[in-house]
Amino acid sequence: MTVRRISLTVIFGLLVSTSLCAVATVQDDEKQDKEIAWFDMDHCEICKNMASMKDSMHRIKWETHMLDNGMITVSVVPDDMKEEMAKAEAGIEKTVAKLEQGEQLDMCGFCHNYGKLMMLGAKFKELRTVGVNISIVTSSEPEVVKEIHAMGKKSIIEHEKMLKKIGTQTKLKTDK
Repeated sequence: MTVRRISLTVIFGLLVSTSLCAVATVQDDEKQDKEIAWFDMDHCEICKNMASMKDSMHRIKWETHMLDNGMITVSVVPDDMKEEMAKAEAGIEKTVAKLEQGEQLDMCGFCHNYGKLMMLGAKFKELRTVGVNISIVTSSEPEVVKEIHAMGKKSIIEHEKMLKKIGTQTKLKTDK
């Protein structure tokens, strides 16, 4: 297995699975039939691996912060979800292998942009600590840093939209 393949698998397997968890439960209704949304567990081939956790994704805590040379994403997966998350990560690795073999797959905006950062040469660091997953994406190239910041800022905005929508849907379910 090449270093590039290992890096790609680890990066997609860890960052995508952990950082999307908190936001992948709801997609923008206006875009549902027209195009894949920024976070889209229903249509993105990578995110579909987490569909079994769709109703509990809101329990995963997720934050993105800008660094001078990139971004950092922190996620906390509850203990009772870790086994299911491990299964999702294994599925993500298989899906990424298909991409590496040249298969064309539908991806949400987040996954597409994540791959773009990889192609631009951004550096990725994954840290797993007790109960917390940390993903750091950086570059020394100003143009790549701009792309990292754009993705991070878009992810923060889309995450907030999703949380608001999840809150509305939860209220509607409990009001009935």
